[in-house]
Amino acid sequence: MAKSKRSPHDLDFYVLKDVDPSRHVQLERPNQVNQSWADELQGTLDSYSYQRKYQENIFDCSNTSQISWAFLEAKGYDARLMFSYKDHPLGQHMWVVVRYPYEEESYVVVEATNANGKSDFMHLGKLTFDDKYYHGIMFNTSMQYSWLHPEEGMWLVPEHL
Repeated sequence: MAKSKRSPHDLDFYVLKDVDPSRHVQLERPNQVNQSWADELQGTLDSYSYQRKYQENIFDCSNTSQISWAFLEAKGYDARLMFSYKDHPLGQHMWVVVRYPYEEESYVVVEATNANGKSDFMHLGKLTFDDKYYHGIMFNTSMQYSWLHPEEGMWLVPEHL
């Protein structure tokens, strides 16, 4: 199949969309979770850990969530970043959601900041089904988050992992 040539008369010859807008979402939790799928996802997260310790405003939820998001995307999961807002029950926080493949428009939550009392991360994340995580501001990629929050963005691209 031949590729069509872009012409200097086409607008897309000159411009490239940088980022999709973030959006506030209320996500659906799966009605019933396929336990083998959930165990596989948790096993994937448990197989890796961060090399750094948790440090607020240095290496915290925005970093671990972007890393966990990129890792899961590279492993073939359909993941998104979620961010809280003023007066959110989780306070100022970031986490990851993964589309649940057995129910259309359902997600499972990955809390990517799971540390012990010594600030050591236990693994790349832990599945949770707490209602507080199912609403927030959704970002499709680390790049999208980074464009809108350059001070915390890591500009990660899963293909480069």
